[in-house]
Amino acid sequence: MSNKRRSLKRRFLTPVAMRGAYAVGTKKTRVLVVEDNVPLACTWSEELERRHYKVRHSIDVCGGLELCKDQWPDAIILDAFFRDCCEAMVEASGSTFCAKLAELIQNSGHSAPLVIGVSGAVANEGQSSGAFCGVPASLMPIRVQKPVSGSDLADRLDEAKRRGQLKDPQQLGFVF
Repeated sequence: MSNKRRSLKRRFLTPVAMRGAYAVGTKKTRVLVVEDNVPLACTWSEELERRHYKVRHSIDVCGGLELCKDQWPDAIILDAFFRDCCEAMVEASGSTFCAKLAELIQNSGHSAPLVIGVSGAVANEGQSSGAFCGVPASLMPIRVQKPVSGSDLADRLDEAKRRGQLKDPQQLGFVF
């Protein structure tokens, strides 16, 4: 028996609980990571995926907005500052992303995703200070300071789900 057949046989004959994730067609919370530091974004993404979140990643504001248009996220983990900007924007930052996201929400009719702002600047949770000054707390209720681990971000998303700040896709009927 070939390795591929053995792998498929093992995968489909192993109970779902032993595979550690969800059955095929199960709904997962969609998280978009907009972070230009690729190794950091990969670390965060790995932990989020381990906790059963469906993760997509963009290295810049324009790419993040395109991913939002392509498949609306339930949550966004957003860096405050970007080294490189896309050609469409001379200056790009987390605040710029939030302004464009608000336009998308207004024009598309989608509900606002939960946005977690991540910055090296000092900011108090839920307050419009630091790097995300001017972004309303209603759009970005969670703000954290780097360094932050993927585990901490997953804990914050889990807590937001418990509080009802992050909608459960099982209830909304989203399917991946």
